[in-house]
Amino acid sequence: MADRLLPMAMARGTTSGTVDWNGAYLVSPWTAGGDLVDIDALLPG
Repeated sequence: MADRLLPMAMARGTTSGTVDWNGAYLVSPWTAGGDLVDIDALLPG
């Protein structure tokens, strides 16, 4: 799942003119090939 996490800059973290990342992530629903991930395959049993 860690390969699905993308760092996400929030608007409040850019008010100084530089990006001050607060540790937020966005979970990408796409594979490297551009297809949607099969979420059911990622969930346990």
